[in-house]
Amino acid sequence: MGWIYLLLGGVFEIGWPLGMKLAQATGHRFLFLSVSVISMALSGYFPLYGTKDYSDRDGLCRMDGNWSHRHIVDRHFLFP
Repeated sequence: MGWIYLLLGGVFEIGWPLGMKLAQATGHRFLFLSVSVISMALSGYFPLYGTKDYSDRDGLCRMDGNWSHRHIVDRHFLFP
Protein backbone atom coordinates (compact mmCIF):
# COMPACT_ATOMS: atom_id res chain seq x y z
CA MET A 1 0.00 0.00 0.00
CA GLY A 2 2.96 2.29 0.58
CA TRP A 3 3.91 2.23 -3.09
CA ILE A 4 0.46 3.50 -4.05
CA TYR A 5 0.97 6.49 -1.78
CA LEU A 6 4.38 7.12 -3.34
CA LEU A 7 2.86 7.03 -6.83
CA LEU A 8 0.10 9.41 -5.74
CA GLY A 9 2.77 11.75 -4.42
CA GLY A 10 4.43 11.64 -7.82
CA VAL A 11 1.18 12.51 -9.56
CA PHE A 12 0.69 15.51 -7.29
CA GLU A 13 4.32 16.46 -7.86
CA ILE A 14 3.40 16.93 -11.51
CA GLY A 15 0.24 18.83 -10.55
CA TRP A 16 1.74 21.82 -8.79
CA PRO A 17 3.97 23.15 -11.62
CA LEU A 18 1.14 22.50 -14.06
CA GLY A 19 -1.20 24.54 -11.83
CA MET A 20 1.29 27.40 -11.69
CA LYS A 21 1.73 27.37 -15.46
CA LEU A 22 -2.03 27.35 -16.03
CA ALA A 23 -2.48 30.17 -13.50
CA GLN A 24 -0.02 32.25 -15.45
CA ALA A 25 -1.46 31.40 -18.88
CA THR A 26 -5.21 31.59 -18.24
CA GLY A 27 -7.59 34.03 -16.64
CA HIS A 28 -8.49 31.64 -13.79
CA ARG A 29 -5.56 32.63 -11.64
CA PHE A 30 -7.05 31.97 -8.19
CA LEU A 31 -8.44 28.58 -9.19
CA PHE A 32 -5.17 27.24 -10.58
CA LEU A 33 -3.06 28.74 -7.79
CA SER A 34 -5.23 27.01 -5.22
CA VAL A 35 -4.90 23.74 -7.18
CA SER A 36 -1.15 24.27 -7.19
CA VAL A 37 -0.95 24.87 -3.44
CA ILE A 38 -3.10 21.83 -2.70
CA SER A 39 -0.92 19.74 -5.03
CA MET A 40 2.21 20.97 -3.25
CA ALA A 41 0.83 19.94 0.10
CA LEU A 42 -0.28 16.53 -1.14
CA SER A 43 2.99 15.88 -2.96
CA GLY A 44 4.74 16.22 0.38
CA TYR A 45 2.13 14.38 2.43
CA PHE A 46 1.72 11.21 0.38
CA PRO A 47 5.41 10.20 0.29
CA LEU A 48 5.68 10.94 4.00
CA TYR A 49 2.60 8.85 4.74
CA GLY A 50 3.67 6.11 2.32
CA THR A 51 7.05 5.65 4.01
CA LYS A 52 5.70 5.80 7.55
CA ASP A 53 5.78 2.02 7.98
CA TYR A 54 9.44 1.66 6.98
CA SER A 55 11.98 2.07 9.74
CA ASP A 56 14.78 2.90 7.31
CA ARG A 57 13.58 5.37 4.68
CA ASP A 58 16.96 5.27 2.98
CA GLY A 59 16.47 1.69 1.82
CA LEU A 60 13.15 1.91 0.05
CA CYS A 61 14.58 0.59 -3.20
CA ARG A 62 16.11 -2.39 -1.38
CA MET A 63 13.15 -3.94 0.40
CA ASP A 64 14.91 -7.30 0.73
CA GLY A 65 17.34 -5.89 3.28
CA ASN A 66 20.45 -6.52 1.19
CA TRP A 67 22.83 -3.77 2.24
CA SER A 68 26.06 -5.46 1.19
CA HIS A 69 26.56 -3.39 -1.95
CA ARG A 70 26.02 -0.18 0.00
CA HIS A 71 28.74 -1.09 2.45
CA ILE A 72 31.12 -1.93 -0.39
CA VAL A 73 30.51 1.46 -2.00
CA ASP A 74 30.90 3.24 1.33
CA ARG A 75 34.07 1.39 2.17
CA HIS A 76 35.83 1.73 -1.19
CA PHE A 77 34.64 4.99 -2.68
CA LEU A 78 33.23 7.31 -0.03
CA PHE A 79 35.50 6.53 2.90
CA PRO A 80 38.78 5.13 1.51
